[in-house]
Amino acid sequence: MTTVMWRISSMDWELSNNVEQIVENVVSNLEDGAIILLHELNQTIQVLPTIIEEIRAQGYEFAVLP
Repeated sequence: MTTVMWRISSMDWELSNNVEQIVENVVSNLEDGAIILLHELNQTIQVLPTIIEEIRAQGYEFAVLP
């Protein structure tokens, strides 16, 4: 097995009342190969489409690791 760590923390577990900050935490820290830490929380589900749009708008793509 290979250990894989995240590079960008959305801080979504602390920001249930500030979903815009979740998006900012992700988008402002994007870099090639970054793994983004997200949790299955209501606030994260709410902003996930926006996060995906912003990531793609910056020219990044999603990849599934083997």
